[in-house]
Amino acid sequence: MKTNKDTKAAIPKFASTSEEAEWWDTHSTVESLKHGKEVGVKIKKPLMHVFAVRLGSDDVRMVSDSAEEAGVGFSTMLRMLVKERLRERAADSARSEKTVKGRAGKE
Repeated sequence: MKTNKDTKAAIPKFASTSEEAEWWDTHSTVESLKHGKEVGVKIKKPLMHVFAVRLGSDDVRMVSDSAEEAGVGFSTMLRMLVKERLRERAADSARSEKTVKGRAGKE
């Protein structure tokens, strides 16, 4: 009779967390991981600043809905929205500077 040690323990897809829990209860994590493959991991520097932001209920709901649609957490979505707006402002500023320089050259 083959034991868990004798078989390659590929980790299957699970239909539920209870199914997954039952599988892990009967399989060795060490054996399962031995048969996996190495992957590269990129570790980002931790974010340095934390801010408290007051939002109205409607805004919270909009951010929450957007986060759920994107499959990310609430604070991640807020960070994405802030970064998006900052990029837009930088692009607007660069266009404005180009326009001002263009006008100055024509005078």
